[in-house]
Amino acid sequence: MKRFFLMKVFLPIVLGTLLYFCANIQRVAVPGTIFNELQNELGAGASGITWLGASFMYIYAVMQLFSGVLADRFGGWRVIKFGGLFFCAGALAFPLFHSLTGMIFARILLGFGASLLYLSIVSELLRYYGKNGGIAISLVVLTGFTGGVFANAPFALLAERFGWRNILLGIGIFASVGYLLFFIFASHREAAVMKKRRRGIRRGYWVILRKRDNLVMFAMSAVNFGLYYVIQTVLGKKFLEDCGGYSPAAAAWILSGMGLIAACSGCVIAMISRRINNRRRGIFITAGLVSVLCFPAVTLTLILCGTGAKILALFFCLLATTSTLSSIVLPYLKEKNPPELSGTAASVCNCFFYISVAFFGNLTGWVMGRSSAIRDAAGNLVYSRGTYIAVFGILSLFSCLVLYLALRIRDPRIR
Repeated sequence: MKRFFLMKVFLPIVLGTLLYFCANIQRVAVPGTIFNELQNELGAGASGITWLGASFMYIYAVMQLFSGVLADRFGGWRVIKFGGLFFCAGALAFPLFHSLTGMIFARILLGFGASLLYLSIVSELLRYYGKNGGIAISLVVLTGFTGGVFANAPFALLAERFGWRNILLGIGIFASVGYLLFFIFASHREAAVMKKRRRGIRRGYWVILRKRDNLVMFAMSAVNFGLYYVIQTVLGKKFLEDCGGYSPAAAAWILSGMGLIAACSGCVIAMISRRINNRRRGIFITAGLVSVLCFPAVTLTLILCGTGAKILALFFCLLATTSTLSSIVLPYLKEKNPPELSGTAASVCNCFFYISVAFFGNLTGWVMGRSSAIRDAAGNLVYSRGTYIAVFGILSLFSCLVLYLALRIRDPRIR
């Protein structure tokens, strides 16, 4: 029995999490970590480069509507076998393209494949661990977010030495090896049981979307995550270089620190929630307060202190402490919805997450594209303080929405 658990349960979870780790590298490193390199090599403006992130996020978001349902119907391992093929194909193809159009196509493949990984792992964890799945989920999120940590400073240093194309190609090969091992060891024998319990897709969505508590949770957690993730994956490194007075290496290390804080905070938040008998409303309100503090503070710092204010990095790190709420959002949705629809509820929630990320990425790219930029001595485009004041002023308005929605969340009744 122990051998069966290790080979058919634990090992597939580890290998699936490995693929999720690689997916996080792809999400964060492009375009954020190599923003300047992509601009210089492709000759594209900010709006074009942000589409490399948005194309991944939009397809990722749309597929979340189906990934949870597919996991409920066919079993998480079978879905990963299907999605992992597209993910590895995109990971290998992206560094080989030399045009923006080709790169966007590869990013779509990456987003499609990556979209089927996370919720499939969550589905299996919730099936094996039930209500105690929050900590297991947080460990998966922790591992995945270490991919985001690697995608900043370590990736930037390796890319500077070996070239970003070679590093991404190596990551693609590494993911492909992990996928082949997963394909060999993962079993989907229990998928038929899950298929019998599945409700109609449209009925399931209707049950999920007509609940007021679900909608408030979807909106609050999505905007909160989107505000953080647009800093982590698109805007943060470029902003710290242009307005924070940081070198590219220092900016990359700050973003890595943000990713590490976000990863660890997910585990801490899950443990705090369990210690307070899963009364999560206070945690959500705290996240809203942190968001309302950080974004207006960045905006005011730019207005009052100009460029070169080192405190900007502190606000980013503080924002990361409440960015990862999945470890309490998913158990919350499991308690609020029928058991057979837990995967569907998680898929809708994740759809909101990444639509929010893509929206904020396009929004910041659009604002930056409407302003003039000058080239520095290295040939990189540098955007003005006024541009970033406009960007963070808009993001500050959305941070207020996070707090408003957090105040409207209701905890499930404690039995």
